[in-house]
Amino acid sequence: MRNLIFVALGLSACRSHDPTHPAWDAEVGAFLGSDRIERMETATQVRALRVDGSYETERGSRALASGFPIDAEGPLLTDAQRDRFLDLARDADHYLFELAKGCEFMPGVALRFDGPAGRLEVLLCFSCDEWAFAVPTAEGELESWEIEDCDPARSALLALARELFPKDETLSGLR
Repeated sequence: MRNLIFVALGLSACRSHDPTHPAWDAEVGAFLGSDRIERMETATQVRALRVDGSYETERGSRALASGFPIDAEGPLLTDAQRDRFLDLARDADHYLFELAKGCEFMPGVALRFDGPAGRLEVLLCFSCDEWAFAVPTAEGELESWEIEDCDPARSALLALARELFPKDETLSGLR
């Protein structure tokens, strides 16, 4: 009888796993927190944005992505593009948790996740290879963020950015 109970428990545990949402690495989950992960996983749309991370230009009346002026709206990500991004974000091998750089974070691309759990903006800085998972206020200012080095994911993130903004000369010129 005991073996039958263990088999039944094992089957119910298998059924509760949701294959549409692959597991997040435990270290990444601890870093981002369940709220940020839920905002990405449940988003009904993801929009690409070009942002001005220079800190030198006047924001004026431009819309903001976590405090950074939006220069241009790009396309909505396809399901395949979204899945490629989330596969990178889920994997701790794409983060450098033990490294701290001294460069100034100046994002040029943002991915805006919108859905029932709320908005999350992932800001990508290709000058120092960092990504920030930011929760914005309703006005577009930065409420909170978790920022980390993403050197191992640089080539894949840059390829995605170029795919989303194929005519962007700045992104095309990055190596």
